[in-house]
Amino acid sequence: MPHSTRARRQPVLLLAVVLASAAALVATSLSTPAQAATTSARAGVTQAKSVKTAQHDRTWRAHHALLRAQKAFSSATPASERPDATMALRKLWMLKDSLAPAERAAAEKLAQRPVKPAVIGDANIALHYDPAELNPAAFDANTALAQLQYVADTYANSGYRRPKPDKGRGGDNRIDIYLDSLPTTAQLAAMYEGAMKFPQVSDLVAQAVYFHLASNQPAAAAALTEVGLRYARDAATRAKFERIKASFSGAKVPAKE
Repeated sequence: MPHSTRARRQPVLLLAVVLASAAALVATSLSTPAQAATTSARAGVTQAKSVKTAQHDRTWRAHHALLRAQKAFSSATPASERPDATMALRKLWMLKDSLAPAERAAAEKLAQRPVKPAVIGDANIALHYDPAELNPAAFDANTALAQLQYVADTYANSGYRRPKPDKGRGGDNRIDIYLDSLPTTAQLAAMYEGAMKFPQVSDLVAQAVYFHLASNQPAAAAALTEVGLRYARDAATRAKFERIKASFSGAKVPAKE
């Protein structure tokens, strides 16, 4: 009899252990999702705040990019305070999707191509101009095109790539240049001063070289090239300025025929 009693107690004890284990498993399975949900909710709130902050920051940057581009094209902006129009438009175009509808319309208006009735060019350049806006005593369209060809060839021979085809914009695949007016003496002076003030910015120096060449000031372009060489931060940049120097050193900008 004692033996049978012990035999009956073993299943009872085993059942108790199984029930306790099952209860612990149920408790764990019930509590884990709640904890996971809490952690997930906190992560979601943090992520939402980060996205909202990023959107606010991008909207703020887009607004100020529009103001900077408008400043670059405003006739009321002093030459010494005028932002670089190309860089201002590039930044604005990258951020324009974050502008409010009215500001986006203003941005697209800034980026519109001018309307010019006449075109002259070569295989790479299409120069758009209005004959009524030109001063024949100063220059004509052929002189302007020769100047552009000279500058384009100078940079191409110095290792810079020619512009890619623009997929038919402006009438065909050539690079489109719209002739209005070259920088004024004051604007050139401000550009020269900026390049001398920040000589480590090689793109700024190269751009100043370009405009001084286009404005028939090879001596100033040569001086800026020397600055570009002196402050070149790597061998590739130095090599490009050396090629620029070799391409127009002692040469004159093409004269009107």
